[in-house]
Amino acid sequence: MDNEEDRTKNFFKCLDFFPKTFDPCKKQSASGGTVSILCWFVIVYLLVSEVKDYLNPGTKFKFIPDSEIFEKVELNVDFTVATPCAFLGADVVDTTDQSAILFGRLHEEETWFDLDYRQRMHFDSLRRTNRYLSDEYHTLKHQIWKSDYAYFFSGMPARVDIPNKPKDACRYHGTLTLNKVAGNFHITQGKVLPIPGVHIHVGHIMQDFRGNFSHRVEKFSFGPGAKGIVQPLEGEEQIDEMPLKYQYWLQVVPTDIQTSYSRRKTQQYSVRDYARPVKKGEMQGIYFKYDFSAMRVRIEDDGEYFAMFLVRLSSIIGGIYITVGIFNGAINFLWELILCRSLSKLPK
Repeated sequence: MDNEEDRTKNFFKCLDFFPKTFDPCKKQSASGGTVSILCWFVIVYLLVSEVKDYLNPGTKFKFIPDSEIFEKVELNVDFTVATPCAFLGADVVDTTDQSAILFGRLHEEETWFDLDYRQRMHFDSLRRTNRYLSDEYHTLKHQIWKSDYAYFFSGMPARVDIPNKPKDACRYHGTLTLNKVAGNFHITQGKVLPIPGVHIHVGHIMQDFRGNFSHRVEKFSFGPGAKGIVQPLEGEEQIDEMPLKYQYWLQVVPTDIQTSYSRRKTQQYSVRDYARPVKKGEMQGIYFKYDFSAMRVRIEDDGEYFAMFLVRLSSIIGGIYITVGIFNGAINFLWELILCRSLSKLPK
């Protein structure tokens, strides 16, 4: 029985690819100790860097066809127009010819267009930040998606200084439910008549009326809020010095966020704007013309599996250990070669 166990042990010893050396046969040197310390410093540094990269992966963007063509999309708005609510109407018209009533109704609130000091500071900060992020989006997109940008700013602070004049503006805020087709959300002169199949603003017959359509946008987004989304229109402010027709063209892109920071479906949009004087017989107002992209963006973590992470760590440790060992052996060989030649030149 013992002979059989010895034969088994000897068989596995023959398969050992890592032959061992007795400690008395090992030679230690000061140079080898110095190189070993440097080696450990490099290994620890690289391991820490790899762990940081694994815990903070980048983001990657995929484009896929949008198959969810029948889903409903929420439009969230909060903006102020410098005309009393009694002279304005806000509604949606799209290619389905659906009645404006079915999209929902926004809340109307009489207010003052001019902001007090605290409100102006808040809005200017929102405008500067949003404009900077929009301009530098391609450079900062990975940092933006990992940040809490969506929660940088809360709502508009309550007014402290009450003006000594009548309220001269109308604040629209709330949510509308849109079809996923091209449409037109607008604020124009005159109230909307809730007649199914017909789109009429009463003010259109009042040709002599010229309101002030200066406006300020605090919130304008499609779909539920999500971290990392930059809403280009938030912080927009236009001052009407003459009767103008404001037009915004929006391209809405469905977006799936599947990262370790957020998992939800939402919408992003890009915008172009144009303002021109109102022509004779034309309705003054603010028009947001939107359309939905046929492609959907999917945002994912650009990380790796845990098994691959362990393989990378093992390769770093083994690679550095072997490389430093070869380097140390080469230095010792050259040193001994130089030393032997020097000694051979000494007089005997």
